[in-house]
Amino acid sequence: LLTSNDIPDDGGYSAIANRGNSTFFPGYRNTAFLTTAGADAAAAYWDDLLSGLVQRRAAFEAVLAWSILNEQWVFRKQPPLSLREGTVTGADGKRYDLSSAGQRRRLVLAGVRHYIDTIAEVIRRHDPHGLVTMGFFAPQFPNRTTIGGDWYVDTAPLLSSTDLDFFDFHAYPGSDIGIAEIAENFGMPFDRKPVVMGEVGTFIDRYDSAEAAGIATQDWIADSCDLGFDGWLYWGFLRAPEAIGDATWGLTDANGYLLTALSTQQWPDPCTPTLVDPNLAADRPVRVSRALPAEPGSAGVDGNPGTQWGAGTHAPQWIEVSLAEPSTVAGIRLLVAQFPAGQTVHQVAIRTNNGSLRVLHTFSGNTAGGDVLATTFDTPLRNVTDVRITTTRSPSWVAWSEIEVLAR
Repeated sequence: LLTSNDIPDDGGYSAIANRGNSTFFPGYRNTAFLTTAGADAAAAYWDDLLSGLVQRRAAFEAVLAWSILNEQWVFRKQPPLSLREGTVTGADGKRYDLSSAGQRRRLVLAGVRHYIDTIAEVIRRHDPHGLVTMGFFAPQFPNRTTIGGDWYVDTAPLLSSTDLDFFDFHAYPGSDIGIAEIAENFGMPFDRKPVVMGEVGTFIDRYDSAEAAGIATQDWIADSCDLGFDGWLYWGFLRAPEAIGDATWGLTDANGYLLTALSTQQWPDPCTPTLVDPNLAADRPVRVSRALPAEPGSAGVDGNPGTQWGAGTHAPQWIEVSLAEPSTVAGIRLLVAQFPAGQTVHQVAIRTNNGSLRVLHTFSGNTAGGDVLATTFDTPLRNVTDVRITTTRSPSWVAWSEIEVLAR
């Protein structure tokens, strides 16, 4: 699946796009996707690219599809989307009133549709039997999310009105909303054309081992099956440099653990996970001392490090997880949600069949958000029914991103 994320700096394509620049379209992506000049620049680029590949007798049959863009988006805080007065002409030749949120949305959709139709025609002229797609990350509505920051994406109206052979929607576990909410933001479920999750991966700052990454990936993909996803591409084969801030576990990390765990030999049906989560606390009932309405206790055991339980006040506070049955516990793993950083004290206590709580371990030291606190018991604890984490000291309101009770 060959993709291009932008037009090249060289080759004169930017000069073509810049013909659309104005007070209302200040350049770069808002010009590229909302004006005819931007589409003309991309069409010239793709025409040159594919002409060169044809001349070199490139093996087009080896290409699953041509992806017009890896991820399409425009700037929400730049004109014309940042304006609340005036009218502009869209890529479809129609006038749009910028004082209307609905018309601003239609302006963007008109531009993206024109962009897709223009470039798709160029690609099919050179590769008549090739498939054409485009990549998107999740829109920020109707379910609120921080995915994409200040970038604006809108896909639901495109599903039934664009000339793509299939859609490429990107979705990563560990976000602040789950896969069902992300799919709804995309406009799914949708069954008129295939939908591929062209980027799915596990960020190293959210999953602290390749094994945890494998479990999260399998569960995420399996949960997406019922929502209309038909295929998946893992990001990536090699780990991206950590300096870029969003590195994921690579397929070749940890002696190729994910390459094996996600292979069709080890995982023949993507809708049925084969990796077993050792976390006994996953999605179990909890009791808490206090909780903010938007940060309930359940968020501390939902398997999503992008959410958290928050007490909404300072220590002492506690959260207690009830296990499904009396279990043997080998260790505890806690993902810290804390700001500011500072000295903390957290007590780990268990309840067994006799109903009494017993403190077994205390974490004490300087911690910060994103840290992992973990302990393994020398002798696994038997007949554990509940685990309570009590914070007795912290510079911030008490909260946890994730609480794991490990069976092994």
